Amino acid sequence: MNARRTNRRPAIWAALRRLRTATAEAILAEVGGTDSTVRAYMDALVKAGHVERRPDPAGVAKWVYAVAERAPVIAPSVRPDGQARSHGDQQDRMWRSMKMLQAFTVRDLAITASLKDQPVTELRASKYVHWLLAAGYLVVKQPPKGGRRGTPGLYRLARNTGPRAPQVHHKAGEVSDPNLGTVVWRKPVKAVSHAA
Repeated sequence: MNARRTNRRPAIWAALRRLRTATAEAILAEVGGTDSTVRAYMDALVKAGHVERRPDPAGVAKWVYAVAERAPVIAPSVRPDGQARSHGDQQDRMWRSMKMLQAFTVRDLAITASLKDQPVTELRASKYVHWLLAAGYLVVKQPPKGGRRGTPGLYRLARNTGPRAPQVHHKAGEVSDPNLGTVVWRKPVKAVSHAA
């Protein structure tokens, strides 16, 4: 059995926007997954102000959820306390930088995607490059040579699917693309041998 989780948030958000007002059960029926996943994301969106929660007038469920007036079109990346996830913002900035630069090193990417109060580390940029290479979004223009003190690798964007950054989900081992609304790459599962 594959223990990896699929990020259901984009599908949950799209279902709520399509339904306009819905119970957690109605959203769950649209997207599948688990009840706890839908409720946890709805709670976080309520705390963030992207969703309004009201008592169900029909009395079928405890709550109905409705998209707030100024909520974003793309699924918000929020923590359980309603605060925006900074890695999503960093991935968005790195994606924009990749599209602007003809070719870039990991260091170039970290520098151009950093803000004064929100720097992007070279380690985070390196990990993002690694995942996007695996998912086919980048190509190596010049491979790195000579280890840490040698010449850094040079990369370029090979697949531009739109304005939103491909999202790396480390724990789930996958890359999803909000422009396409799907998971585009999953880390291969290593076969486990069972010796008798």
